[in-house]
Amino acid sequence: MSGYSAVIFDLDGTILDSSPIICRAMSLASAEFGHPRDPEVFRPYIGPPPWHTFAEVTGEPMEVVERIVPRYREIYDELMADTPSYPGMPGLVDALAAAGTPLAVATSKLRSAAITLLEGVGLADRFVTIQGAGQDPASAVKATVIGTAVADLRAAGVDTSRMVMVGDRHHDLDGAAEFGVPTIMVAWGYGLAGEEEGALAHVHTPAELATALGLSHPVGVA
Repeated sequence: MSGYSAVIFDLDGTILDSSPIICRAMSLASAEFGHPRDPEVFRPYIGPPPWHTFAEVTGEPMEVVERIVPRYREIYDELMADTPSYPGMPGLVDALAAAGTPLAVATSKLRSAAITLLEGVGLADRFVTIQGAGQDPASAVKATVIGTAVADLRAAGVDTSRMVMVGDRHHDLDGAAEFGVPTIMVAWGYGLAGEEEGALAHVHTPAELATALGLSHPVGVA
């Protein structure tokens, strides 16, 4: 076991380097609704639910945003197969699973997309549960997704008394805090300076994350 009874992972910016494909899909969707934007404009918004992103970037009312989001997801579905994982993260997930640590994913990404992506990089079966957003904005709130993942872990008989969240944005930290779960923030994701404030630790490599989680020199982690 690691030093924790269970580990909940964020996905985008933590396990997967999703930024280029997400930004491209958001840019294409936004342009179709009359708001051409460079893909890099969307990078600071990776992590929060897409309704928030499109409302802020386009200035459109929610009734229009609710049409943009499904189109974005259609475009993203066509592109997402090329999403890479961060070097060292598959090895870390494997090491935690091999050590007997129950694992979960909690992401604001559409749940079906999260499952498909993790299957694509060969990691889906390492997790007790993979939770993500449904079709409405409320389902994508990070605390809501984390709460569902925690409930799934408990239903599976997992000891949730010493859980930890691993993420890259303040949404991860804030959402986990609602359940009394501390967060380890990773520096290789999409968080802005200062978002790590209040985190249990701020790590810069998967090897540092392994140490923070109580693993010693796992294979394939640097």
